[in-house]
Amino acid sequence: MRAFHSSQGNSKAPFQRRIGGTLTFLAWMLFFVDPSALLANPFVSSPQDRAPLVRSAQGTGPLVNTQLSLREQIAAALNAFHEQPHLFTVLAIIGAAFIYGILHAAGPGHRKTVVFSLFLGKPAKPWEPLIAGFVSSMVHAGMGILIVLGLSILRGTIISLGDAEQLREYLDLGTFLLLGFIAILLIGYRGWSLFKELFGKNKPQETALPEGSSLPGTGTPSKQALTREVYILLFITSLVPCPGAMMLLLFSLYGDLVWLGVVGVIAMSIGMGLVISLAGYLAYFGNTGLFMGLKKKGVLLDVVSHGLELVSYFLLLGFSLYMTSPFLFPA
Repeated sequence: MRAFHSSQGNSKAPFQRRIGGTLTFLAWMLFFVDPSALLANPFVSSPQDRAPLVRSAQGTGPLVNTQLSLREQIAAALNAFHEQPHLFTVLAIIGAAFIYGILHAAGPGHRKTVVFSLFLGKPAKPWEPLIAGFVSSMVHAGMGILIVLGLSILRGTIISLGDAEQLREYLDLGTFLLLGFIAILLIGYRGWSLFKELFGKNKPQETALPEGSSLPGTGTPSKQALTREVYILLFITSLVPCPGAMMLLLFSLYGDLVWLGVVGVIAMSIGMGLVISLAGYLAYFGNTGLFMGLKKKGVLLDVVSHGLELVSYFLLLGFSLYMTSPFLFPA
């Protein structure tokens, strides 16, 4: 049987080139957005009349209340360390930030849907969902550090939480719009690839995979390209700064304890990475079980793998439209 995704051949353009086209397409799209949607733009509207840019992930309940309690404890611990430095206080801050990261990522958002969708249609190696989860959480939290520290240095004073949140929300909108258009491009590309697979001149024959051969997408050049796409998408969608990380950095800035704030953010990122990785592993184990069951049906395996990729891209597109609906379809 042909290697998995061999229908792509050598005609597949590098994924990075498609990013440039996507950005151009996104720029053109902005010219056709309903002008009333500009009320959702913090740079052309006042805070009083500004509509939300994206759907809010806020909520209530024990999970949120526990996070608020941990946040207060972290602020109190930072203040205590400022008054009287002690190793136990540092460990308490790290522990509280780690638990906060777990609870924070367990709530809505934090790219769990993105990670799940990306691994739903792609065979992967066992450690890749773990790496993906931590890449996402580290970039997510790292952007919080960059925004808070960068703007504070540029302005010569500590930025307010409101300013940081406003910028975070606008970046959130941009990444979701970009994700949606990348998903559209991938849907078109994978849909055409599946069409050629089913109805092209070189239709695959029903053959079993040789004993001992790898599952589709494992260890082949196509697999490497797909993995690169996964991490590019993860990086793009994780560029939104984490509100929890920004708040922790602001607490540490007020106490002149930036290093301790950064340590706390790293601990928070580890907690978030574990939860995000779980979402990837849910898709990974379901994906692996399905491919193992179809291993002896070459054509069906190829079609199902292409179909799962299409489903995953449609999930990304639907998620992006849902999150940006306040901006795209203002009331």
